[in-house]
Amino acid sequence: ESFINNLSSDGDHQTTSWNWTFNGGAPSSSTQQYPLGVYFYPNCNENENPNLQDDFIINLTVTDSYGCTNSDSETTTIFCQPEANFVAPAVCDGEQTSFNNTSSPQFNMNFSWDFGDGFTSDINSPNHTYNNCGTYDVNLYISDPNNFCTDDTTITVTVNCNPVASFNAPSVCSNDTLYLF
Repeated sequence: ESFINNLSSDGDHQTTSWNWTFNGGAPSSSTQQYPLGVYFYPNCNENENPNLQDDFIINLTVTDSYGCTNSDSETTTIFCQPEANFVAPAVCDGEQTSFNNTSSPQFNMNFSWDFGDGFTSDINSPNHTYNNCGTYDVNLYISDPNNFCTDDTTITVTVNCNPVASFNAPSVCSNDTLYLF
């Protein structure tokens, strides 16, 4: 959430009207001194817009009680909101867990993994081997390069304990029956 900071000031006469235009915004205009609820929607298709941001122009014309006017124009950059997500299959103790990053977007983003066991990574889709079986809460934090727009998600991954193979085999004489238990 952001706020437009109206820095307008009176001249010789009191300001009586504020006419805003938000090129590409919704709504496209306002006459409020401090407009609220203005939304801009950048093109977040990373194939069409690899920077995952768009610039929008905001214009303000103020008029005072005498009819004098003045205008200002500013450009604002709107970044795409990322969505963190990943999948990781359950594995057996000693096997490597492969984390498949399904976040959107993938291009031009920073990824920060916390595997829930004290180890971390900044690779897009890392692999990790846990030292013990059990469940681990894994967190993926993503952000654009300027750290303006971020998201994170935590998913529990499972490392299954291996079964234990064990038996006794006593010594016997040849031609004797060997019973395993």
